Amino acid sequence: MLAPATPSRSGLAASRSLSTGLSKGSSVDQGHALDMTRYASKTKKPEAKKEPLWRTHDAKAQKTGQRGTIYWVGKSIIGEDGQPTGVHLRGASYNGEWQDNKKEGYGVQVYPNGEKYEGQWGSGLRHGEGTLWVPVGKAQKLRKLYVGGWVNDKRHGKGTCYLKNGESFHGYWDNGDMHGEGTLRYENGDLYVGEWHVGQRSGQGTLNKANGDCYEGYWLNDKREGNGS
Repeated sequence: MLAPATPSRSGLAASRSLSTGLSKGSSVDQGHALDMTRYASKTKKPEAKKEPLWRTHDAKAQKTGQRGTIYWVGKSIIGEDGQPTGVHLRGASYNGEWQDNKKEGYGVQVYPNGEKYEGQWGSGLRHGEGTLWVPVGKAQKLRKLYVGGWVNDKRHGKGTCYLKNGESFHGYWDNGDMHGEGTLRYENGDLYVGEWHVGQRSGQGTLNKANGDCYEGYWLNDKREGNGS
């Protein structure tokens, strides 16, 4: 029976050398891996920069779309000594639509003087169809003053104006003035139907007086001009 072979001294030496080499190689690989981890942590992408707080608040303050009622505090009244009296003038309020921080679309505005406008807006101005009320008397009860068209915050197009003395005008407006065809009913019952120019009767028109008299003819600067019938 054969005895098992005994490794030679040279074979044992070679085996130890190989084992030592593998061990050293493994240590090198582990060290390299640790170095790469450290490098990766050092070269980590920077976090996204946060928006400044003021910019966030400003974005929230921008008014677009339908918003709740916004109030403006009236100016402080200054006394004779130059110091605030603690009393403020009447403020204002607006409830309606906005676009790019300006009144746009439909909205209701109450002014410091007590007037109220309800209707369409464009670029922060009354623009389109709308109604204006004004306060009257000690009770400051609102009375309808004008119903009709507006352009750039002025009466424009077709509209009706109700004056405080019972008079009323129904017709066309231009840049805030009665202009074009229109009818004015006077307090005393007289009725003028005809043309207007910059708020005055000018052009062809007819005045029917309450006593039955009638004048039909030409007008200039709110006065009869030439012969009429």
